[in-house]
Amino acid sequence: MPEPFLSVAPTDEEHELNTIREALRPVKEWELLDSHFDFDSSILLPSMTEELSELAVLVRANPGCPLSVFGHADPTGEIGYNKILSGRRALAVFGLITRRVELWQQLFSNPVGLDDWKKDDRAARIMQGHLTGSTPAPGVPTPAIAQLLPAYLAKLGVDSKGAPFIVPASEFLGQGADKDGKAAVQGCGESNPTLMLSTLDTLRFAQASEKDARDAANAPNRRVTILLFERGTVVPPTKWPCPRTKEGISGCRARFWSDATIRATPSESRREFPADNSTFQCRFYDRLAIAVRRRPAMRPLVLRLLNEKDKPDARVPFRILVEGLTLTGTTGADGMLRTKVPSTARNAILEVHEQQIPITIAKLPSITRIAGVQIRLHNLGFFAGAIDDKTSFALEDGIESFLTDLEDEGQAVPVTRDATNPALQALVLKEHGS
Repeated sequence: MPEPFLSVAPTDEEHELNTIREALRPVKEWELLDSHFDFDSSILLPSMTEELSELAVLVRANPGCPLSVFGHADPTGEIGYNKILSGRRALAVFGLITRRVELWQQLFSNPVGLDDWKKDDRAARIMQGHLTGSTPAPGVPTPAIAQLLPAYLAKLGVDSKGAPFIVPASEFLGQGADKDGKAAVQGCGESNPTLMLSTLDTLRFAQASEKDARDAANAPNRRVTILLFERGTVVPPTKWPCPRTKEGISGCRARFWSDATIRATPSESRREFPADNSTFQCRFYDRLAIAVRRRPAMRPLVLRLLNEKDKPDARVPFRILVEGLTLTGTTGADGMLRTKVPSTARNAILEVHEQQIPITIAKLPSITRIAGVQIRLHNLGFFAGAIDDKTSFALEDGIESFLTDLEDEGQAVPVTRDATNPALQALVLKEHGS
């Protein structure tokens, strides 16, 4: 969906100005569900390896796009505990991806509520089972946790081919500047459920006998998400609104919608994001989640830029303005401009060498048609008259100029001014590229 144009006032007086702040733009989202954690715990289970492989593909396909990790809980239980548990789960994922063993050591050494890695030697038995293929029974001695942690992270943190998947903290928002990971990792607690149960659901699940059914219904809410932001996005930790994983809920509430209480109250029917945009209490996360879901599907766009000497326009910065997006990059040594644009885009503006060039993105007519020759000659810089699929003196002149340039370069060319000539069509297609 194209973004609305910004509105600015004329600045007739010297002291007048308009200020525009670029919005945070998440481009991709990854999600890890509750089933990949031990029950009511931040211990990551080996079952998450397939999802981690998907994240590896996502990160490698979007180089330079910084990450941020968000933990979420369901809207049951104590609010403060849910905030801490969701943060600990997010921290476990962050520690795995960055391969920061000390973060897992902190989670192990500092239990909170039921999230106790030491209880019944649970964490050590899970890790030993994955490392050896045989989970020790309760009470059976396990190796020291200091030995298990790095080995478990190394075996768990791989891509689909078994190669290590590691993203340094410098490639997350905050660039690793905050020792507690502010901007890189946070817990949202129960503030942002994707599913709000109905009033009748809530009444039924209030019965002790329905606890398992309630937990199952709320499973989509217990998750860890990672957002990837536009390439080159930089956010200093001091500018990031979310509190750290170990901090309380007050920092979150400062960013709540004014109707947050209503959003957190069950209604007559179930509400589910994104079909219903009234489930998130935090307006900051709400906007990020909506933005990444609204991001259009992208498709490749490849252009070859030639300079006035008909040589590749190599290593030239460019910008493409398309459907509210600004895509930037640099052409290659071969003058090739490679980027991705929304699959729905039909018009764009290419900015290069301080020029703005309108372009239309559409399937070109076949080269066997006169219009196919006209369009391609225009793209190559030869005026060929109106794109009307008809022959004209302007088209003939354009063909002659095109063939003369090729002949000056030493190429053999047909003697023709006829756009339907197969030899001419083959040459135009060769020079144009498609």
